[in-house]
Amino acid sequence: MGFSRGRPERPRYGWIFILGVVMWTPSFAYLAALQLIAEAQLMPAARLLHLLVVDAVVLLMVELPLLVSSLAPRWSTRQLDLLAERVFRHAGPIALLAAGIGGLYLTLTGIRDLV
Repeated sequence: MGFSRGRPERPRYGWIFILGVVMWTPSFAYLAALQLIAEAQLMPAARLLHLLVVDAVVLLMVELPLLVSSLAPRWSTRQLDLLAERVFRHAGPIALLAAGIGGLYLTLTGIRDLV
């Protein structure tokens, strides 16, 4: 991949906007957890506790890697490089396996619903 030494390429603001929307949109799992908490017959204190636990888990998925990368930048960089290499090497078989399992599940539930 070559880099040009001339004038830098102008940023593509449309893609930056789309990336921002995707990154800041709550996940389906988070929304489902909030719905389960809202529909549960819990006292307000228990509902608040459940909400705090769900939010802590969601935030830890972001904050913990940031904390590790700031405390041990070399180690975390090596670990991320190793992970990226493994994912790149095994992405095809993993995607194929996931698609196969999903297709099998849909086929079996379709047969079950027909019978």
